[in-house]
Amino acid sequence: MQIFQFKTWIRLMKLSIPGFVALPALWIFGSNSSYFYLFTPLIAITIILALLGALQGIMMAFGKLEFGCPICKTTAKVTQGGQKYIYLDCPKCGENRSFHWLWSHESK
Repeated sequence: MQIFQFKTWIRLMKLSIPGFVALPALWIFGSNSSYFYLFTPLIAITIILALLGALQGIMMAFGKLEFGCPICKTTAKVTQGGQKYIYLDCPKCGENRSFHWLWSHESK
């Protein structure tokens, strides 16, 4: 089951960055501040994306995680992942690794 194209997932993860900034800011300003209404949606988005990330971690542990290949856009199975790279096994392109933050891809 393909969840997202790889680039789409990375773009969604970048949406969670303001939420991680909002958590300590909400703690500093408190819930009585007018910033509360600004930070609450950011934190809600971050929590939703964190739950999706946890689901993907479980799917990867059982070998069921698939992304769209960044080269040819077909469904590719994730074979392994790390802090910088995700390795995809694409039926058309073969095995390639995709760098998380720069959206670059390199064939092995």
